[in-house]
Amino acid sequence: MKYIKANRYIFILICTAFIIGLSCSKSELEHEPLANFNGIIPGQVMDVQIEPLAGGAKITYTEPTNDPDFLYVNAVFTKSDGQQVDVRASKGNNELSFFGNGDDSEVKVEIYSVDESETQSEPVILNFNPLQAPVKNAFETLNVMEDFGGITVLVDNCDTVALGIQLSTFDPETQQEILIDEVWREAENISYSFRGFESLETTFIVRLRDRFDNYSEDYETTLTPLFEQEIDRKGIKILPLPGDREGGCWGGSMTKLFDGNWNSFCHTCVGGGFPHSFSFDLGAKIKVSRYIVHQRQDSKCCDWYKNANPKVWKLYGSNDPNPDGSWDSWNLIGEFECYKPSGLPGTETTAEDLAYQKPGEEFIVPLGTEAYRYIRWETHETWAGNDFTHIGELDFFGQVVEE
Repeated sequence: MKYIKANRYIFILICTAFIIGLSCSKSELEHEPLANFNGIIPGQVMDVQIEPLAGGAKITYTEPTNDPDFLYVNAVFTKSDGQQVDVRASKGNNELSFFGNGDDSEVKVEIYSVDESETQSEPVILNFNPLQAPVKNAFETLNVMEDFGGITVLVDNCDTVALGIQLSTFDPETQQEILIDEVWREAENISYSFRGFESLETTFIVRLRDRFDNYSEDYETTLTPLFEQEIDRKGIKILPLPGDREGGCWGGSMTKLFDGNWNSFCHTCVGGGFPHSFSFDLGAKIKVSRYIVHQRQDSKCCDWYKNANPKVWKLYGSNDPNPDGSWDSWNLIGEFECYKPSGLPGTETTAEDLAYQKPGEEFIVPLGTEAYRYIRWETHETWAGNDFTHIGELDFFGQVVEE
């Protein structure tokens, strides 16, 4: 009998909670007007001006003056593909913007003023032609070139919008198009390398899309990716030069830069300020395509983006370095900077930053760079400002030119 009463009590509690949940859902989901209809239809907006923008427009207006209950403006845009988009602007804004049209075809806009009772005015109806959509502007600048292990896509994103870059190829048996990858970028000048391809003639299809699912045309090209291999770390040796910083301090060793163990590290000695350098012999003349930096990772002292992990550095190359350590025989390969997705100052990090750094950070060497046997690393800044450098591992990729 006690069990029956207990079950009945639980059932009543569940029903009560369910009813309360329903009432909460209704009040939260249904938008009630702030006031009852007062019998007055809101006046229309006035002095409407339209400034066409890339894929959209900026609209300015004067709010109605004959309705003290005026609350907001609602503009209903009918895109050239027939889809409707609502854009609202609160009282006092006097302007609103619309984006997302896929081309420069005519767009219809109906502009309503709305009062506290959610009563709408008669619409002001206008038509306009947006400027060419950002995805189309970007496509006109798109360029694709062969690269090590794949291709590099270059895009001038003059509107600085988020763009998806899609890469497809054809299945060799069925000739059906296969989507290989898609990446999103928002930089003004986009350069992205798709890798993992053999050095065989391949037809690539590149297309762009924006966050409104507007697509560019297809860019189809047939290229042969350059052969690329990971450089055998067993053949890499340290090149001691006068003026370089010793790398065996605080339990580190320069040889641990190339031992295949991310948990070991090299650690240059303290003192001497910036910049400071160290050098190594790749074991053969290499046309380097890219390299990966694995920052030292130690939660006790030296986590990613902290302590003396490198932030800004330069790489130099040489095929006949002067044994006196002077720089005349070294050519600049490039200046590089460690990227932190969050953009937080100093050594502050987020989960996104740590996830980005976990597999190591890849750096691209300019495609036309000469082949070198000897590399010199010059640190210009570390994440915590320490005047020494520690690194977990360096991985180099490219093409052996001369053993």
